[in-house]
Amino acid sequence: MKLWSLSYPDRPEPPIPAEEWKILGFQGTNPATDFRGSGVLGIECLLALVEYPEFFHFLLKSAEEHSMPFSAVGINVVGSIFDFLGWGMKSGKSPNTFKTLVTMLFDIHVEGTEENLLNLAKTVFSKLFILFFGTIEKIWTTRNSQYMDFPNVMAEATEDMENILK
Repeated sequence: MKLWSLSYPDRPEPPIPAEEWKILGFQGTNPATDFRGSGVLGIECLLALVEYPEFFHFLLKSAEEHSMPFSAVGINVVGSIFDFLGWGMKSGKSPNTFKTLVTMLFDIHVEGTEENLLNLAKTVFSKLFILFFGTIEKIWTTRNSQYMDFPNVMAEATEDMENILK
């Protein structure tokens, strides 16, 4: 998996299944099982972090130092954005949040092909993902959170993001 080699270039990629995947913040020994809620977009967003190498390595190091489940956070962020859009398990939290996200993602005046528009929407989604992930990291480290605090950290970060998007 590309995410492993980008995260740990000096370590050989473990087989699937293997306990080593938990080091990268997956819940189990097979990363594929974690992507049920986010699908391919989950891995695409985690890989999008690599486009910002300083931030990516900051998050990865912070995750290791503070026992924050890096990959699980990213996958849950994608799920939360889906929820904001009304595409996830929960309906959109706020009509204003939904409207802002739809405007950011789809009300883009760009000339070109549908492919260009799709790429631009993915870029906006990725940047929102990065902002959300950074918000979680800040809350996690400020509160000295542990794995069992994950639902509370997600809830607070989600509320913060809703306020930003209103």
